Amino acid sequence: MNIGIDARVLEKKMTGIGRYLSDILNAFQNHEENNYYLFSSKQINYSSDSFIKIKTGNVKYLNKLFSPLWLNFVLPSLVDKHNIDIFFSPNHLLPVKKLKCKSIVVIHDLHHLINKKNHSFFYRTYLNFQLPFSIKNSDVIITISEGTKEDLINYYNVDAGKITVIYRAAEKKFNPQADSHLELNILKEKLQLPEKFILYVGMIENRKNILGILKTSDILISKNIDIKFVLVGKPGFGFKSIEKEITKRKNVLYLNYVEEDDIVSIYNLAFIFFFPSFYEGFGLPPLEAMQCGVPVLCSNITALKEVVGNNGFLRDPEDYNGFAEDIIKLLKDPDIYSEMKVRSINQSKKFSIDEATDKLFQIIDELKKNN
Repeated sequence: MNIGIDARVLEKKMTGIGRYLSDILNAFQNHEENNYYLFSSKQINYSSDSFIKIKTGNVKYLNKLFSPLWLNFVLPSLVDKHNIDIFFSPNHLLPVKKLKCKSIVVIHDLHHLINKKNHSFFYRTYLNFQLPFSIKNSDVIITISEGTKEDLINYYNVDAGKITVIYRAAEKKFNPQADSHLELNILKEKLQLPEKFILYVGMIENRKNILGILKTSDILISKNIDIKFVLVGKPGFGFKSIEKEITKRKNVLYLNYVEEDDIVSIYNLAFIFFFPSFYEGFGLPPLEAMQCGVPVLCSNITALKEVVGNNGFLRDPEDYNGFAEDIIKLLKDPDIYSEMKVRSINQSKKFSIDEATDKLFQIIDELKKNN
């Protein structure tokens, strides 16, 4: 069986969807009965001899226009040329014209519809045009939360039977590192991290409510609570205005980039994880934090309720005074803090990479039978 994969999300530095695909590819390596073709326009950041990598080359002067051209004209020819039986798209989109093989598409969220101001006009226009074809032309749609499934049904009237929810899972490397004091202290010195800090990990963009984190930090200062905030993530939509606000505050440290191997240790060094996002398709960083035993504060949006449950402090994303109260409670009550650490770890055990990949292969096996 030949399985084709749109691997373009691995052409850049690792992002959420890139990490999602990387986890899936790691699982695919244990299923050697199939041939896996990774299609991309440029070199991808994934090394393995288990896959056949097909790089087509990019047309630099076309910039953003090249992506839809590649999707709708280059990709179908690759699928035909390599006799692909099942095509897997990890990032929302399939060609306008239905492929000649079975296809699976993963739709992570519908943020471009739900909160339009947090995406560029070009991006929204592209998704508004392309996504209905992806929905229509796919044989199976995978969502990463019940919330996104409901959004698809409400916005696009998709038959619920066509959608399978497969929760994401944090990599197994995310775990408490209580016995690694020396290594943690070395990293703390290397990155000049504060002795005690509240951590955010994710894109630095408007929809993540970074300004809300800064407002919460201001409230704590006004109450004479001395704790620092550390923000880790790549610039996203609205970054320039956010960066200006970050630089005004002495109690906030921004790290544009950290080594992938260091992120687990940064979670372990954090006192609290804070994620007051306005919208998420799932919410992987809170899960990574919980798996490391870090208490989580986050917004009470649907997807994060699914991830965190009753095992964190959840509030309206704009309840900054409430978030400040939760932080003070965790700072002043060691019993509550210890309880939340235990509850975080227990909640994280509900999400398994092995279970997620098993569900994906069940879908693939079903499509094989009906091929």
